Amino acid sequence: MYDGIVCDNTVTFRRVSFVGSPSKDFNGMGLYVLKWDDSITSAMNETELETYYKTKSNFDLFSFKLKQNPGSATTGPFILGHKYRIHWGQTGIDFEKLTVLISEEFEPTDESLYFVHNFTDVRAKIEVKDNENNIIIPNNTIPDNAADYVSGQNFVFNNTIPNDPRE
Repeated sequence: MYDGIVCDNTVTFRRVSFVGSPSKDFNGMGLYVLKWDDSITSAMNETELETYYKTKSNFDLFSFKLKQNPGSATTGPFILGHKYRIHWGQTGIDFEKLTVLISEEFEPTDESLYFVHNFTDVRAKIEVKDNENNIIIPNNTIPDNAADYVSGQNFVFNNTIPNDPRE
């Protein structure tokens, strides 16, 4: 098999799409995805973590797609129950809005997905909104217990150390 994995029936994948605004900023930009589970990163010292983060072969790349459902999006399969560090392009994108769409196959009993993403521009306000229920989800709502995760929980913090791999 080339660049693939074989899984038993205990592993669940779900399709996730990222739709950014302004969409022109995302045109042609790949989404870089790094496995970021605590079981991987917590055992590393600062040097090992930096090396892990800066080694491009550790990342998977999802390609941007212009004309599929949803249009102007980056879409890929994610294994549930894991944490991923994500960024677009070689250096990231300064987007104004990002919509995350999960597969219609997603079940309430499915394990969670946890995405880590940094931003480097000053923002007057960052909001995470549940569009389906039209509610704003407050900051610092990620519980310690992964079994208590629900969609939209977030933690936004200001880190003045650029490119800190722990963000």
